Amino acid sequence: MENNSFSEIAEQIKANQSFAIYPHTNMDGDAIGSSVALCLALRQLGKKAWIIIDEDVPDNLSFLAEGLVSSDEELARSADMAFCIDSGAIDRIGKRGMLFEAAKISACIDHHSTSENFCDYAYIDSKSAATGQLVFLLLKELCIKPEQRIANSIFAAITTDTGNFQYSNTQKITHEIVAELYDWGVSANDVSIEIYESDRLERLKIEALAISKMRRELDGKLLITYVDQDMLKQTGAFMYETDRIVNLMRAIKGTEVSVLVKEYEKSVIKVSMRSKSFADVAKVAEKFGGGGHIRASGFVTDDTFENIKDSLIKEAGAALG
Repeated sequence: MENNSFSEIAEQIKANQSFAIYPHTNMDGDAIGSSVALCLALRQLGKKAWIIIDEDVPDNLSFLAEGLVSSDEELARSADMAFCIDSGAIDRIGKRGMLFEAAKISACIDHHSTSENFCDYAYIDSKSAATGQLVFLLLKELCIKPEQRIANSIFAAITTDTGNFQYSNTQKITHEIVAELYDWGVSANDVSIEIYESDRLERLKIEALAISKMRRELDGKLLITYVDQDMLKQTGAFMYETDRIVNLMRAIKGTEVSVLVKEYEKSVIKVSMRSKSFADVAKVAEKFGGGGHIRASGFVTDDTFENIKDSLIKEAGAALG
């Protein structure tokens, strides 16, 4: 996909008055943090802007989005310009895709290598550690005045998608942007406490249960587990509280690839994959119609875990070499 420049996207922002912002489904810190920062910046410019959602923002991220989210379809349809944030394909925003396509002008800001060309304007950089980095560069192009809330949102986007700066996607520019956020008034400690140290007990219960069901394959280089609806009922956890499990498995010594299979409904399975140092899990996900990054990817299927298990292990094994 050929990128537009930030200046071209900024010109479209200046020329329009109302905006709808669409983060991907199953929102993570980068999706909501980037969306919040862009929404606040647009409002600073005197524009009408809302983040359009059809699901609750996860508890540990909800502090970012207060007063900025809406599920009002009429509000969404009335937007002059729609932004798809941290999402490389129209189906990643779910049922809201029709609302997104109703806008006169569409744009995408993303950092996934599998991004499709479905917008009028796009800035895609698969080498960027987080979409939040790209949004910050767009805000600078727009000459947005520093605000603490914007800074906190960009920090949330970056810290979550870099594993709190531990992942290999962390770059020199990542640290440079975060350093600049301190000039914007970022409260990194407050944001980190909200995101990383505000767990419900139910989250720990579902993590422990999923780890107890973990399978070791290929001499422990591959770890795979699952979460189904019965497990959620047993622990009282929400599905979004399972998002750390795949990273917990990857952290186990000797593991290169970790796989978490999540049952949202009997016919909706989401698979998340992570690798530690060399395996390309984006290629594995692409085999099943998904995508993502070399070290973090996933896909959605209407098949069952039992049906895809063997082929998933086979493809993950191939990625291990």
